[in-house]
Amino acid sequence: MNITLIGSGNVATVLGRRFVRSGHHIVQVLSPRHAKALAHELGAEPIDNAEQLQPAELYLIAASDTAITGLAQTLRLQNALVAHTAGSLPKNILSDVSSRYGVLYPLQSIRKEVEPSEIPLLIDGNTQEVVEKLETLAQTITTTVSRTTDQDRLFFHIGGVVVNNFPNYLYALTELYLQDKGLDWRMLLPLMTETVARLYTESPTQMQTGPAIRGDEATLDTHKKLLEGYPELQGFYERFSVEIRHSLAISRR
Repeated sequence: MNITLIGSGNVATVLGRRFVRSGHHIVQVLSPRHAKALAHELGAEPIDNAEQLQPAELYLIAASDTAITGLAQTLRLQNALVAHTAGSLPKNILSDVSSRYGVLYPLQSIRKEVEPSEIPLLIDGNTQEVVEKLETLAQTITTTVSRTTDQDRLFFHIGGVVVNNFPNYLYALTELYLQDKGLDWRMLLPLMTETVARLYTESPTQMQTGPAIRGDEATLDTHKKLLEGYPELQGFYERFSVEIRHSLAISRR
């Protein structure tokens, strides 16, 4: 396909690279900032104004929710195929932009410096034709494609925040704690990797380990004392321990 990217951040960059590697052509990159750098990398024309847009088979708005909302109020592409990449915005936010609109949402944490090996794509569209076109495109750059509704995509977005952003914050607190003790937090990476690897074959409800699920009060008390002076991490430790013990009590009923 001939694709124009509207945006030049992490999502636009990573998806743009994948499109090019899969044989698609990036016609233009529209962005008020960094358009030249990304356009040069992808072999496209950089532009900074919607009036400079040329014909393309797909206009993909890969920008922040705020930017997408703003563009939806001003951008007019008539009957062209247009899609956004947001997890929390409905597809019909683009209904005034074009008569053919949809969503191509990457359910992944994306940074252009470290490209993920797999990027699940959730797609949706206002017509069957749009859905099929976006699905066909998505299948050229990833092996995991799913048709979803606005509501399902939002549920997945919430789930993504919980399983990605929240644990990463705990990783950051743990890194600071162990560094303060003169220890290398990266020693925990094999443990973290093993925890996730188990989830490919087992339910997380069956994989809980640690002193809280065992009811090991002596270890819990020792840990809490050693976390004194680190109120954020100590608070999370106590709250999660209570919740895990509660889940154990429920499972034994």
